[in-house]
Amino acid sequence: MSTLTLKEKKSKFFSLKSKVLAAFIVVAMGMSANAQHFDGSGTSASPYLIKTAADLAKMAEVVNDGDVIYTAAHYRLENNLDLSAYGASFNDGKGWIPIGTINSGIPINPFRGVFNGNGKVITGLYINIPGLTGTYAGLFGCVINGTIENLGLENINVTAEWTVGGIAAFLAGSAINKCYTTGSVVGLLNGYAIAGGIAGTVHTGQTSYVGISSVTNCYSTASVSGVYTIGGIAGQVYADCSISNCYSLGTISASDFAGGIAGNVRSATGCAALNPSVKGTGIYVGRITGSIGSESSNNIAFDDMLNHDNNSTWNNIGEDDLDGADISIAEIYADGTLGGRFTAANGWTVADGKLPGLFGKTVDMPAHLSLVPVAPSITTTALPNAKVGTSYSHPLAATGTRPITWEIHSGALPNGLSLSAGGIVAGTPTEEGTFNFTVKASNSMGEDTKALSIVIAEAPVITSTVLPKAVIGQEYNYTLSATGTEVIIWSMEGGNSIAGIFFYTPGILRGTPNAVGTFEFTVKATNSAGEDSKTLSITIEATATPPAITTTSLPNGTINTAYQQQLDATGTMATWTVHSGALPAGLTLESSGLITGTPLVVGQFDFTVKAENAAGNDTKDLSITVNDGVGIGQLTIDNGQWTIYPNPTKGQLTIDNGQWTIEKVEVYDVVGRLMMQAPLNHPEGGRLPSEGGAGGGSITIDISHLPNGMYFLKVGNEMVKIIKG
Repeated sequence: MSTLTLKEKKSKFFSLKSKVLAAFIVVAMGMSANAQHFDGSGTSASPYLIKTAADLAKMAEVVNDGDVIYTAAHYRLENNLDLSAYGASFNDGKGWIPIGTINSGIPINPFRGVFNGNGKVITGLYINIPGLTGTYAGLFGCVINGTIENLGLENINVTAEWTVGGIAAFLAGSAINKCYTTGSVVGLLNGYAIAGGIAGTVHTGQTSYVGISSVTNCYSTASVSGVYTIGGIAGQVYADCSISNCYSLGTISASDFAGGIAGNVRSATGCAALNPSVKGTGIYVGRITGSIGSESSNNIAFDDMLNHDNNSTWNNIGEDDLDGADISIAEIYADGTLGGRFTAANGWTVADGKLPGLFGKTVDMPAHLSLVPVAPSITTTALPNAKVGTSYSHPLAATGTRPITWEIHSGALPNGLSLSAGGIVAGTPTEEGTFNFTVKASNSMGEDTKALSIVIAEAPVITSTVLPKAVIGQEYNYTLSATGTEVIIWSMEGGNSIAGIFFYTPGILRGTPNAVGTFEFTVKATNSAGEDSKTLSITIEATATPPAITTTSLPNGTINTAYQQQLDATGTMATWTVHSGALPAGLTLESSGLITGTPLVVGQFDFTVKAENAAGNDTKDLSITVNDGVGIGQLTIDNGQWTIYPNPTKGQLTIDNGQWTIEKVEVYDVVGRLMMQAPLNHPEGGRLPSEGGAGGGSITIDISHLPNGMYFLKVGNEMVKIIKG
């Protein structure tokens, strides 16, 4: 056994001491790093203190990282916060990153703690995550066995594909109590989106997180919209979970499963749906909820709430039913507790003539609940797209005292659509395009106007039939054709090439053939209105055969509107040129035979095209007529009762009327300015008397003094487009 010298003993001692000290420093630094995130210790007695927006963002970061010190901790909000720094310019435009993570229903790092808002308010929550399924959006993304309480969110703007809630997107075994939201919540995914003003999904959980969830003593003034399972407080509320003593004020819109309180709920008690409207096209739509369980009771709803047809007829009225019991504006004003449902004992601030509020403040009555008559204010900001030949119905919305009467103020709806006095845009559109118009809403106190537009799309129809032949070793270039609204995306089933010829998404076949034979393939053309498929074939030969042009006529074009048409010929692939004459200004003929561009002038244009290859050539006389976008000839409106012609006109317009008396005729320009009105060229000042004095006759108006261009002629309550030039 060796004996250490004194020097060796000292050296070994100091080495061991250094290692112990280093280990202690590492541990101490780790503890210090965690403790430095927030003041407090994360317990119920000493919660972590959230003082700034940066603190809240750090909370989201450490919870989402799965740090066990923070996921199940207690937090308390110390100040009102502004999240504008985490808005549209943050996170690649997606905005705020929700606290607690979940994807497609599978929790990853959920929040499991307690967040006490302490009566404070967070403003400016912004989330925008379109086009990404499986996303959960809200201030909190996923809360399991946790609690959120005493918190206000104002001016929120939350949009996502999957599950959306103002306070939290997903709850399981969790509670939200004494919270409110204002702003907008949108769920985008067709067929699945779940959205609520307070919570998206209120769940009982699964094996790993069993528990009953609840939303109590909350309110939301946020508008909530989406496709499926949309509610003013929550979207989907599962069995054994509940919503109680909550109310909502915002507009609710969905395709199906829509309600002022929840889209689908088993247990809703003591709730009030005070929304101006709940609108859905499906069968599961109610003032309280679209689908309700037997556990629900004691619910009320505003008795003048509008449905999808812009009337207040509901078929399941009753405290325990889908539509709740009626409550009138007078009753709402008379009792600030709304029949004892919202009391000070449960944390509400109440006063007669006001709506219940939280944290010492009541809520002012919105315009649709005002006792004093209020002029309308149109709240519709956009209309959904429509399809040619497909039935369309969409209600317009406005606040203000009802009844409200609607009409077209300037511009015109597409042919086939009309606006009812009740505010429903409905019909079956017959033409594609983008149509701009202004609507007017009127009541006894005044009126409001709003400029809107609607896009009418036409599904594609593939028009290519026989493709030109190819020659082995020689470049091939051909563009397939289809009618329908642009943009059309093309695809090929089973691959993207045929014997050296490649297929591109604009519908182009291009390449150098490397095999002889006839090859069959299927293509699909898709746009926003639908799709079309067709099986085609291409023949590749060893030597060229002369072309024979098969195109015999071309479709009309419209001035300032994109035009595209492929010329066709049998034989081997040819090079195309304009042999004589000229195309309309703005159009060109590509060497592949594609006529493309935007015509800039009106008229008929005659020309001859030539197709040529190594084996020969062929020519064909063709013409294109470019119209002005209105149509030449007479124009009939309002079920054939009035006829206006000619259109276009050089200056004189005749209005024939076989039934009704025309009280007033007005001409507006494209920006809605009134250019002229009756009395016009009629001895009775523009009024059309009928045979026997009840209506009928004709009138001529002179617009020759107006500059050439497009105008809108308003006859009675109908408006049509006219061209002067």
